Amino acid sequence: MNEERKPVSMPATVLPFGGKLKSPPVVGFDGIARTAEQEKQLNSLFAATFSGPSGERVLDYLEAISLRTVAPLGATGDQLHYREGMRFMASIILERVRKGRAKE
Repeated sequence: MNEERKPVSMPATVLPFGGKLKSPPVVGFDGIARTAEQEKQLNSLFAATFSGPSGERVLDYLEAISLRTVAPLGATGDQLHYREGMRFMASIILERVRKGRAKE
């Protein structure tokens, strides 16, 4: 039986980082609703985590294995979905680091 999965959505008032909703939520590029302040804080945390030479090497590695690879000819649907998940996660990390460094 192959049932179609429905995406799980969070009510706008439920915030993953806790806290009360004091202003309209911002839906980030990861699809989660947070306050603007929580988004800024999260981006700053990513920028701090991946700062320095070690952080740059890890980001390069994540980009290399996810964004700069091509699926082999004959890859199965499952393999393509797996790679797309890697790409999505890597793009979230890279975008949060970029925004955190830009102090957006």
